[in-house]
Amino acid sequence: MKTIPIIVISFALLFPSVLRANNDPIPVTGKIQSVTVFQKGAQVFRTGTAAIPSGKSTLVFENLPRDLNPQSLQVSGKGAFTILAVSHRINYLQDRRKNEQIHTLESKLKSLEKEKAIQDGLKQVFEAEESMLLANKAIGGAQNGVETTRLKEVADFLRKRLTEISSEKIKLQEKTRILEEEIRNIRNQLNQMGSPGRIPVSEVQIQVSAGNPQQGKLEISYMVNQAGWTPRYDIRATDIQQPIDLVYKAAVYQNTGEDWKEIPLTLSTGNPQLGGTRPKLNPWYLDFYEPVYRDMQKKSAGVQAIPMRNMSEMEEAVATAPEASTAASYTTVSEGQMQVLFEIKIPYTIPSDGQENMVEISGFSIPAIFAYHAVPKLDRDPFLQAKLTEWKKYNLLPGEMNLFFEGTYVGKSFLDTRSTGDTLELSLGRDRQIIVERTMMRDYSKKQFLGNKVTDTRSWEIRIRNNKSAPVHLVVQDQFPVSTNKEIEVSLTESSGARVNHNTGIFTWNMHLQPDESRTLRVGYEVKYPSGKNIILE
Repeated sequence: MKTIPIIVISFALLFPSVLRANNDPIPVTGKIQSVTVFQKGAQVFRTGTAAIPSGKSTLVFENLPRDLNPQSLQVSGKGAFTILAVSHRINYLQDRRKNEQIHTLESKLKSLEKEKAIQDGLKQVFEAEESMLLANKAIGGAQNGVETTRLKEVADFLRKRLTEISSEKIKLQEKTRILEEEIRNIRNQLNQMGSPGRIPVSEVQIQVSAGNPQQGKLEISYMVNQAGWTPRYDIRATDIQQPIDLVYKAAVYQNTGEDWKEIPLTLSTGNPQLGGTRPKLNPWYLDFYEPVYRDMQKKSAGVQAIPMRNMSEMEEAVATAPEASTAASYTTVSEGQMQVLFEIKIPYTIPSDGQENMVEISGFSIPAIFAYHAVPKLDRDPFLQAKLTEWKKYNLLPGEMNLFFEGTYVGKSFLDTRSTGDTLELSLGRDRQIIVERTMMRDYSKKQFLGNKVTDTRSWEIRIRNNKSAPVHLVVQDQFPVSTNKEIEVSLTESSGARVNHNTGIFTWNMHLQPDESRTLRVGYEVKYPSGKNIILE
């Protein structure tokens, strides 16, 4: 009798397919190996193993993302078996796995809500007892008095018990307040993390055929939509004598329903969602427009659609346009015809919560030409500008920039690589160690009336001083008005050697200032116009 269980166990091990009821799919045990993240979407590579019986059987990858793109599925295997067919389905009977942090928060939320319900119940008990005591505080009767001793005992009891109830209610209110605050914070955190409700999962079923039982290895890849990355940059300038350090980062996010745990990432500059079919123009037929009049008597019975000539051709002509050591030390860049790939060999964990995770791609030291720019008419402070001429070879994409100068955060800017020319200009903020003052010269600014003409003269003085300990290159700009009316005549009276653009009315001075050096510039113009007319000058 003792050998029967052994025989049964051995039979189950040798012939698992016989014991599997109704040819149930065999689960594939595996994990995510790597992910290629595009600017919109991601391609997930997953491997797994399964015990494949002899003959035909069905293997299944379970708990895959709901938004898996079936058209993107690719399956391969290693072993002495043949892949016959691949299919995808949605399993509505099984919920999506929640990440550990969401699961922990939801469990804590349930515990806190249960504790609050207990506190609310205790509060109701105390309130009921309090109501009962107050309702029965009358002792004796209308005809019968109460002994003083008895009255004192009752009063002492009521006072003591009501005091205890009041004290307990205050404690319960404080506990309830703390619980409500914790519950509110957890709910806000869950809302921010996009805590899902009941969401189904995908399954990929693979039909295989094998001559002998074996342990097979399978590899699948698929595209998911709720993932992507956007470029971020840190621009750091130590001083105006050194090159600029550019740190290239990626803000990676995903909300696919499965956490990417300790996997190597590849970031692609491509975007598969844009589509790869080129637009095609169809003939655009043009004819006179003939308005269509409807019979108002027929309107009550329903309006019939009257076809317009060439409508189908016009619709076809509408074209739509698609819309310490860091990770940088472990990034390999490969450039193809259509995209650039950044392969990051350090494993990363990207939870499925939709939050951005910063991944450092690479870092560069780029030569820069520094110059200060001042427009004292609009702002007293000069702004440091850096010009980068070799930026195109670094495969940069449009994205936000964080600017730092001399170790201080300057602000944010945006790198628009699609509209920038050969030179990339960066503004690194204000520098108040260079003084620029613009004042009106009252003695040379006046208005004169001569005959039917008015002559309005304006003169300005610009004083500049370099209080820095190093020489600087400074570009100063000012302006004079440009007439758009032949009755208004504008002429320059003084420009202090500036380069003048008469089309835009811009003065430009380029100068190099030594430490503690000062300069004075003067600009002036006069405007003649008919008397009786009004114009607005500074």
